[in-house]
Amino acid sequence: MVIEAFDGNKFCCIDETIYALEAIPTHEKQSKNFDFIAMQTKPIKRTIPAMNHSWRRQEFWRFVKMQEHHWDDEIIA
Repeated sequence: MVIEAFDGNKFCCIDETIYALEAIPTHEKQSKNFDFIAMQTKPIKRTIPAMNHSWRRQEFWRFVKMQEHHWDDEIIA
């Protein structure tokens, strides 16, 4: 005999023994038989070259030459 209680629990009577029944999910999120570890991606470490690096030095002086004011003008006081 299967009994459903008012709170939704289900019980089964076999002979004079009462068993509590549980719903078994149709599938599991992860298998109990395998230990899969989720692969975590490492953040990409971006390196910023120093100001005295040849590439940055060239770009800086190219930027300075494009400016309207002149970097090599003498300060007249």
